Amino acid sequence: MKRISILIVALISTWPLFSQSKIDMYLKADSLLSTDKPEAAEEYLIQLIRDNPHNEGYHYSLGEIYYNKGEFRNSIVHFKKAQEFGLEYRSNYFLAYNYMGINKPDSAIYYLTKHVVTPMNGNFLCEEALYDTIFQGLHNLPEYIKLLPPEIIDSLNVTENWIKDIEYLSLMLKNTHYDPFCKLNESDWDNAIEELKQDVQFLNNDQILVRIHQFVAMIGDGHTSVYSMKSNLPEKVLPILTQVFSDGCYIVGAMDSYKELLGAKIITVNGLDFESVYNTVSSVISVDNEMGFKNLFGWSFIRMNLVHGLGLSKSRDSLEITYLLDSVEGKKTIQSVKTGERSELVRYHAHYEKEYPLFLKNYHRGNRKSYWYKYITDENILYVQINGITSLKDNPLPVFCDSINLLIDSLDISTFVLDIRNNSGGNTDLNKHILRVMLSDKINIKGKSFTVIGYKTFSAAQNLTTIIENYTETIFIGERTASKPHFIGETNPFTLPYSGLMVGSSNVFHQRGYSTDTRKWVAPDILVEFNFEHFKNGIDPVIEEIINFANK
Repeated sequence: MKRISILIVALISTWPLFSQSKIDMYLKADSLLSTDKPEAAEEYLIQLIRDNPHNEGYHYSLGEIYYNKGEFRNSIVHFKKAQEFGLEYRSNYFLAYNYMGINKPDSAIYYLTKHVVTPMNGNFLCEEALYDTIFQGLHNLPEYIKLLPPEIIDSLNVTENWIKDIEYLSLMLKNTHYDPFCKLNESDWDNAIEELKQDVQFLNNDQILVRIHQFVAMIGDGHTSVYSMKSNLPEKVLPILTQVFSDGCYIVGAMDSYKELLGAKIITVNGLDFESVYNTVSSVISVDNEMGFKNLFGWSFIRMNLVHGLGLSKSRDSLEITYLLDSVEGKKTIQSVKTGERSELVRYHAHYEKEYPLFLKNYHRGNRKSYWYKYITDENILYVQINGITSLKDNPLPVFCDSINLLIDSLDISTFVLDIRNNSGGNTDLNKHILRVMLSDKINIKGKSFTVIGYKTFSAAQNLTTIIENYTETIFIGERTASKPHFIGETNPFTLPYSGLMVGSSNVFHQRGYSTDTRKWVAPDILVEFNFEHFKNGIDPVIEEIINFANK
């Protein structure tokens, strides 16, 4: 009798679950998972798997729930099912963790090794995973030690330690990059590494740094790069900020002691013409295409370790420029500063009390917004700028996009403008919300919808550009994008043991169209370049072009 009563209670407690349709259960589970309430989704997932045992996502989610609950054996079952059906993501880390939880170190080592080289391994980066406290029991095993960076035993043996860095760099890039030999064949790769190892004894630290940058850049994608500002090496930087415009390179920011240079066009650097300097500095910049050089030149040019290592300066302490400012030529020696001593820069528009162009109003250090809009009343233009593919807690991107759709439905709009020219990426999964806006019947009309792109449009913003091109009637205006319709992305960073240099290894191939699309970029339908006079006078030439069209 007692057993029957227990059974009745169990049936009553689960009756709401079984009374729901499959669609109801799916929607409930999805809602709970998306609102970070996974344990509440457990029973729904169990039932969904009973009805549909081949859905890899259900197994993965249930595996993660059991992992969080410490039910390691159940977690193993479902993560293995997810892998059987083609979904790995972070599952190798979870499986390694689970096997440690049931005291099976051999299996833990196996899956930990797989995790290190798995594309899209999520938030559990290879180095963080290796040093997770759960794996302390593996630390003395030879198989585990093989996964670790080489140990720096004698910090004074500089040549040997740099060689360890170079060998580890090559090994990790080969192991973790999606396609390490897409541009550089393996033989040339190995020869370049061997040559660098042989040369180390004859090079100073800055020259070695440059050679590492140049090697990584040869791999040929913009996400695989060296983050030289994150290292153990003493670094010096210039107290200025430059920007490359269509008519040259200008100083647009400076520490107070150099603010008289704001607005100066750089003509020469240490006696070399600017074009030569630009091309030389570009050799250390990882890019998808040449627009990336325009985007990232200013960031590399201020790093005096690189400038010195490239032979553009006799030391990392200073360089001399000749410049043109208000039609007057001048000369100035700029002293570099230690990274930590580079104080807040005075910006051009703030110094001269001028208005920013529209697309920079909410894209500078004093005021940076991820997304915002403006209704230009006189021309009935709805202008929406998205500077990062992200979602803010206080104004989530889906909510923001819903509000834009409401405006589209309620306002008298002659022209819709989506501006992503400042957008260097973020979370590609969020692009669907922006696409939903672009597909609105009221604006998805040729000549009514414009998308502004440029040399900062990169990564997830490139994916957005590609899907907008494929599925909408928008007209692209501005400049070429900094990436390709198909590119290798993500960063997956690791650290070189001696120098502390952080290197990003791209490990995911992004394709949003036909495999035959081999373009280097998405070029605008309407080319509108941005020169220094536009910047100086607060003019947005793209918006002016659109307004002129709308007024006709």
